[in-house]
Amino acid sequence: MLFFVQGAWRCQKGGKAIEQFRLFYFINMKNFYLKSILMCLSLFVCMTASAYVFNAGFIDGVYYNLNTTDNTASVTCLYKNNRNASAYRGKVVIPSSIYYSGDIFSVTSIDRYAFQYCSGLTSITIPPSIEIIEGQAFYGCDGLSAVHITDLEAWCNISFSNASGNPLFYAHHLYLNGKEVKDLIIPEGITSIGTEAFAGGSGFTSITIPSSVTSIGDVAFEQCSNLSSVSIPSSVISIGWSPFADCSNIASIVVQEGNPAYDSRDNCNAIIETATNTLIMGCNQTIIPEDIIYIAKGALYGYNSIKSMNIPNNVEVIGDWAFSFCNNMASLVIPNSVTSIGEYAFYGCEGLADIYCYAESVPETDSYVFDYIEKKYVILHVPASSIKEYKSTSPWNSFGKIVALTDEETDVNALDVTTKCANPVDYYNIDGQKGLIPQQGVNIIQMSDGTTKKVLINRRQ
Repeated sequence: MLFFVQGAWRCQKGGKAIEQFRLFYFINMKNFYLKSILMCLSLFVCMTASAYVFNAGFIDGVYYNLNTTDNTASVTCLYKNNRNASAYRGKVVIPSSIYYSGDIFSVTSIDRYAFQYCSGLTSITIPPSIEIIEGQAFYGCDGLSAVHITDLEAWCNISFSNASGNPLFYAHHLYLNGKEVKDLIIPEGITSIGTEAFAGGSGFTSITIPSSVTSIGDVAFEQCSNLSSVSIPSSVISIGWSPFADCSNIASIVVQEGNPAYDSRDNCNAIIETATNTLIMGCNQTIIPEDIIYIAKGALYGYNSIKSMNIPNNVEVIGDWAFSFCNNMASLVIPNSVTSIGEYAFYGCEGLADIYCYAESVPETDSYVFDYIEKKYVILHVPASSIKEYKSTSPWNSFGKIVALTDEETDVNALDVTTKCANPVDYYNIDGQKGLIPQQGVNIIQMSDGTTKKVLINRRQ
């Protein structure tokens, strides 16, 4: 206002004053309007960018988030906590596409937590349009008993974040066009079997992997507990960790001849990475070859038919979870060559009674390596010269007894057994009565290579 009055006074003093005022006023008002327009445009762009994904609510029995940029839809949750339990019940059919507000949206993903805690969910139909299922999508769906699909190839191409994102992990039974899949035949042309792709599929009794497959992802067939044998084609050149974890009935794993990356040398019933001499995956009847240096993560996870394990005297590293939940393993031999044992390597081996560790220097371990074991009942046998070191080192010092290896134990466990790399299959007492684990006194042990041994066992006092 002051400027206006001053400008008006200046108009009376000379002709140029009013022109200067008008020019100043015009320029500033023009800048003001331009700035206002730019601010509105910026605000509109920001609003558009943040609002292109929105919750469309409940459409034909399913909750969705819609993406208006590419016209895709993702199945989502009602709540991100246990209140979500009421969101879905009974049979749920996810369509390949939905119609909303005049547009068609392709259903391509299932969000994290989408069906979490929906214990009333009994059946889910997954369309071939689904490309991604995020972690915890089906966490807690304990009532799920069937997964229905129409395209097995499309299922193989789904990216699963983890096991709880795969409905099969809870349902255990996969139905293709209404018929349960018992003999799983991976379609020819599939090049990769992804992480967790068939995890939990206890309904499968056999699998056939075609020569088109070049890679198998982490824990791809975890808990397919009714498989009895596996054949890996020569085309497979990449295998993730523990692809057959907890497949407790597998007795045979064979890599076909001509594979450039893996082998099953010496009829070992295992997958060996040729270049690194690493045991990638074993089974109930695995005989660890003498030249193995590394035992990979989860290599024998969940194989509870193993009653005793004798690790050969070239192994240097035992990976994370390598023997976890081998529940019936009563006796374990760790050779002098082992320098490192990974996290949870023997977690849940609750049947352990005796551990014979020949390492004169205590192997590096984490504190959880022997957790979920009644350690107070386990006898740890170590070199006499190393007893003091084991007694002062965690978690080794938590065992009920730490005693010196005897000459007899050294002969039986370190030399005879590990040289032949055979594992005990059955135990008999001196009267010929069969037992689940070796007993105190004289035992007749039937080995996996067909030989028998007479062994004197000193059990816990």
